[in-house]
Amino acid sequence: MLLCRKRLGTTVVLCPNIFLDTYLIRRTYHTLYRSPPLLMLAAVYAMLPSVSSRLRQNCLLNAVTNLLKHRHHQYMRSVNIASDGCIHQSPDGDSTILFLSPTSWPEPNATAAGIRTTSLLDHFSSPLSGFTSVHFGCGANPVNINKDCTVHWHQIKVNQSEQVKSSLRGIEANHGPIKAVVFDRFYAEEAYSFIVREECPNAMRILDMQDIHSLRIGRQYIVEESEHAARKKAMLTEQLMDEVMLFNPASNAQFYDVTNDSKLKQKAQETFFRELASIHRSDLVLVCSQTEMNLLEHSWNVLRSKLVPASFFCSEADLTTQTFLERTDFVTVGGFKHPPNVDSVKVLKHDIWPRIRKRLPNVNLHVYGAYPTHEIMSLRDEKSGFIVHGRVEDLDSALSKYRVLLAPLRYGAGIKGKIVDAWRLGTPVVTTPIGAEGMCSSGEDKELTQWGGTISSNTDDFVKGAVQLYTNINAWNTAKESSALLLKKLFNGKCNLLLLENSVRDAMAHLPQRRKADIVGGMMWHHSMRSTEFFSRWIELKESRK
Repeated sequence: MLLCRKRLGTTVVLCPNIFLDTYLIRRTYHTLYRSPPLLMLAAVYAMLPSVSSRLRQNCLLNAVTNLLKHRHHQYMRSVNIASDGCIHQSPDGDSTILFLSPTSWPEPNATAAGIRTTSLLDHFSSPLSGFTSVHFGCGANPVNINKDCTVHWHQIKVNQSEQVKSSLRGIEANHGPIKAVVFDRFYAEEAYSFIVREECPNAMRILDMQDIHSLRIGRQYIVEESEHAARKKAMLTEQLMDEVMLFNPASNAQFYDVTNDSKLKQKAQETFFRELASIHRSDLVLVCSQTEMNLLEHSWNVLRSKLVPASFFCSEADLTTQTFLERTDFVTVGGFKHPPNVDSVKVLKHDIWPRIRKRLPNVNLHVYGAYPTHEIMSLRDEKSGFIVHGRVEDLDSALSKYRVLLAPLRYGAGIKGKIVDAWRLGTPVVTTPIGAEGMCSSGEDKELTQWGGTISSNTDDFVKGAVQLYTNINAWNTAKESSALLLKKLFNGKCNLLLLENSVRDAMAHLPQRRKADIVGGMMWHHSMRSTEFFSRWIELKESRK
């Protein structure tokens, strides 16, 4: 069978039954030639069914490599073909990427955000990513840093512009030019971006949102302080879930009232404007879920070209973990610095768990999470089966021995790391529409018709779903299989990281043109719109006089 590319004047013979990944070929030519992919014809059918998929893939990669080497040697100097079949293009010379956070070092054993950031650091540390060195700078004192990895760690304090400039210059002097800077959440962009723009004007500025903070805070206001919260009788109701799911920070901002609104509502409104400004000041924005991508594009009117999907980056589910009969009890997890997790545990303690325990009197609920407060630890009650453990060092071992994970989240945003972890370890999940947001199939895949557990909007249905999954082996196995399919479809680490890498590379290659076309972004850098910069400079001056 023949695979032809007329432009090169070369014909490459491929073995029959090669696994032809059309997307891989299109992406390869787009990356190498920076031009629209040409139409390619291939006949690849099962003439040699005994050939392994790995061998077929290697045949394809070798064919593409030979094709490119024949006429275009200059491209091959910057191309790496990984053993997993991914094709990467590295920039010439040294190239550095820097991650910045004013307050938080990545803690993969404590938060979902820490797991996600660590995945990004690990990926860009690979020689195949296109960057020769990866750095993480934080304003806080170093804690729990993995010094064995290839990431370079720096303490870069906020409100000390000369120290920040010195750090940037030192990194460039020792490791080459900084080509990209990733701000870990919008307040990192506020604290550092104006200095980065001044010192490294050619570096692409990337905002990693983690989640939409104003969406989460606004939903928290509805749950805790709205009229519904004042008249609530049950902690989890369909009316509450509907109101929370329909909340849009952009619409809420139209009714901004500094004098009469509660502090939490004011915080949500202020955060919306700060986030939106930070998005527009940035060259690229990493967004955690498709739901939030749609909100930013269609409601906040952010340019689609600025938005890059960057959810979780997982390996496939481990279907060899303990079976239904080998597992016992319920589990819930979540770091307690995150308000939605605190609220979720209180809902379990006071509303949901007593009803489950009544129907399953010999079953326990185990509560895990970093940074538990005294209030959380005081909820422990072994007589009722409500067992609070606090921090766990080996989350995988903990999750894999329990039968069902409970996540009655009443507010929040982004992708829920606890659900991703549970699915990865074959543990079905009972949650709310908030918990499942961004974690459902688009409906295009007929095989993904079921969720990896149950989704409930009220207490009665939540309890019913939990009991059913705990007692029905068929329902449990179906949920486990569905979760594995969703995990592979939505959170495939290799695919998601490669798409992210290609988006970053493409934006870097066209950075001047992108900035020229970004009129709103240019406006946000006008001196009259730079209040966050001047506020930071005022704080620095104030602290220097102490």
